[in-house]
Amino acid sequence: MSLEIRNLDVVYGNGGHSIQALENIDLTIDRGQ
Repeated sequence: MSLEIRNLDVVYGNGGHSIQALENIDLTIDRGQ
């Protein structure tokens, strides 16, 4: 999933929402594990 997160981080980085996206994904991964 790390690859998917990096891709989203890059895509969202353009919009400036990379931090929010990473936080949301981080929580999802934490719950998944």
